[in-house]
Amino acid sequence: MTRKLAYLLRRLLQPLLSGLVLLLIAVSRPFFRLHVFEVTSKALGHLIIHIDFHLRCKSLGKYDKKDVFVFFCGPPANNYLASLLGRHVNLITNHTANRLFNLTSAAIRRAGVYDTQIERAGWHAYPEYSQGRHHVRLDRSELERGKEMLARHGIGPDDWFVTIHARDRGFHHAVQPNRDNTYHDYRNSDINRFNKVIDHILELGGHVIRMGVHVEVELDYKHERVIDMTKYHDDFLDLYLSSCCRFMLPGNSGIYYLPHLFDVPYGVHNMSPFGGFPMKSDGLYIPKLLRRKGEEANVSFRELREMGLISGSRLVRGERGLYVSETYVTAGLEWVENSEDELLDLCLDVLDSIEGRGMPAGAREAQELFSRTYLGDDPYIEYAAPLAPRFALKYADLM
Repeated sequence: MTRKLAYLLRRLLQPLLSGLVLLLIAVSRPFFRLHVFEVTSKALGHLIIHIDFHLRCKSLGKYDKKDVFVFFCGPPANNYLASLLGRHVNLITNHTANRLFNLTSAAIRRAGVYDTQIERAGWHAYPEYSQGRHHVRLDRSELERGKEMLARHGIGPDDWFVTIHARDRGFHHAVQPNRDNTYHDYRNSDINRFNKVIDHILELGGHVIRMGVHVEVELDYKHERVIDMTKYHDDFLDLYLSSCCRFMLPGNSGIYYLPHLFDVPYGVHNMSPFGGFPMKSDGLYIPKLLRRKGEEANVSFRELREMGLISGSRLVRGERGLYVSETYVTAGLEWVENSEDELLDLCLDVLDSIEGRGMPAGAREAQELFSRTYLGDDPYIEYAAPLAPRFALKYADLM
């Protein structure tokens, strides 16, 4: 079909289909309230966040029995995840259905059934994530399947493991080869800074599994209990590892929504930019820092806020400024990646939290000082993941 013919067919079909959709919506209104939402599907975090938010709202009783939700989704970043989410919501991944949705989306919005609340709140769902119950779990047969897959790598049913991840350029180069994604390369980090973390987990008797897909940098650490699963990537295994690990140390990428989804302990490393933060109050994170080019000293959080480079939870997707490298280049700043010691401290903090040990002396006060400086009067402050205790202590002078 030529482009011209396709264009003519689209112009002909669009008003007809839109009229039919409007009629069906009108006829349905006495019986149920329809809510429609389009899920961005090309990246893991986008695929998860809005549906998980919806499910947590449902657990909090925020919807009426007459509310019916339908989610449209293009080709998903993880097919097994889409299937798993589809057990809990009406998730339509069919290509033809999505083409029809795109043709009639303007009419759907005019009819008032496109759910803008999910669109807005999904990125600022701190209360819902901390208070709402999670729904998504693997069933018994899937858990057995995951155990069998790990057994091939020498991990037995009584062994425990931790998952690690670092964002690099490989994923976007693979899935969007014709798009320039260098504008947020500053979010990347080096997987080979995990050596001290791996040493510690091995000393405790655990296994370490590196997660990711289309990675650029190979994990150099070699040990029989260290597995670079990026070499054996499997959509299902991503979910099994995330749901069954003792805890997860994900990088600044959509993958950190997996421990959100399964309510698994986690600590996010190299968080950047300073706009938004992990949304579950039982998690932890450590940010990258900023310094002026040619200088060794880090810029204080208070100064960054005065420069407009900290926005707390209020950052919305349309505010591109904090997300683009040019903003920091123009300001004469460069990002400082978390060190091996800082990653180890994050690991120790997560272990302390899991095992019920108290924080180091002065850490809670440093966390609270950071929250007041970083977040100010932010309405979501009590629901957000706190800064990791040891990191807060180490950089209390920046607050």
